[in-house]
Amino acid sequence: MLGNPGSGKTWLARRTARLCAENALNALAAGALPEEVELPLYITCARLSAAPSGEGIRRAVITSALGQLPDLGSSRVIDALRVLFEERNAPTLLVTDSLDETHGADDRIRQADTLSPAWRIVLTSRPASWNGQFAIGDEGSSRLVGVLQPLRYPDDVEPFIACWFSGRPAWAADLAARLRDRPALQEAATVPLILAFYCIVGGDEPLPGRRADLYARVIKRMLAGRWRGGGDRDPDPDACLETLRDWASSAAARHPVSGVGAWADEFPTPRVRQNPDDREALNHVAVPLGPPDADAGMTRRRFVHRSLCEHLAAEYIALRMSAEEAAAELLNHLWYDPDWEYAAPAAIAMHPRNDELLRDLIRRAAGSEEIPGDLAAGPRSAIEATDRRS
Repeated sequence: MLGNPGSGKTWLARRTARLCAENALNALAAGALPEEVELPLYITCARLSAAPSGEGIRRAVITSALGQLPDLGSSRVIDALRVLFEERNAPTLLVTDSLDETHGADDRIRQADTLSPAWRIVLTSRPASWNGQFAIGDEGSSRLVGVLQPLRYPDDVEPFIACWFSGRPAWAADLAARLRDRPALQEAATVPLILAFYCIVGGDEPLPGRRADLYARVIKRMLAGRWRGGGDRDPDPDACLETLRDWASSAAARHPVSGVGAWADEFPTPRVRQNPDDREALNHVAVPLGPPDADAGMTRRRFVHRSLCEHLAAEYIALRMSAEEAAAELLNHLWYDPDWEYAAPAAIAMHPRNDELLRDLIRRAAGSEEIPGDLAAGPRSAIEATDRRS
């Protein structure tokens, strides 16, 4: 299942696994045997890729799936589940999420293609990361590639808004009216994630015109965590943002050989030295996946959405680097690096010296100290176009 950023891939993956589990529970309650019902396993490609290389694919899949579960009350329960799935050749649904959020998972995905024919597999990815890792048959085959479509404006968008603000119909009507008055935002609203962000910030405030401003507002609201009843907490948003930018930069590390992006779905973070309110706020945006490591004190985390990591990594470049440093960094990602398709333009647009940055990029790309004549008048207009998209 392919989809662009914010199209709902992970939501669909988790919902697919959850619906399978609900159907299995209903069937078992009605008297069906475990081997007669389809049982789900949910994993991320990052966890599968991190499994020991000498481990067989079935054990790697099962270990990855069970390793992310909370405490089930007894290690014997986990052991029993492991044995059940390791020996299972009955109907099983394996949901494998976020191929685009890890590097080096292709071999493991191809190995998963050798699992029992009774195992059904759903894989989600951005289009750029899909390279036929599964063998797809001809039309009519049970193996298909699906593409998530954007919402339709206004047919899907306005009912979404009405449902979001079901308890505040006046807010729903106001937000829908503001979108009708701004055609430039209507297309953006067809992306489910962006529409959700508009609902988060647009209930009682004007909608930001730039994507970067939208993300900045959403992140600040996530840090505040008002929906969790945190009205008595008082985190320092500026300090939290500095920490989040550091984490995003570390998660967006470059491959040591190719230099292209190697965004980490899960990444280690050092112990947070900030106050309890700040620590709780950071957890809203970059979720801890377990307790700190007892020896190194590092905590593995995952941003609640990949696009938040991309925005924060772009801010790290724009706010922490000079124009020259930013050009040197971005030059690694402007060609053959789809992982930076959104972060690189955002970093250019947000940089306080973006005109100088873009000129430096053009000179470096051209291998000349002078800007080619046909581009001499282009940097400012290019920045303005990038600014609208970012």
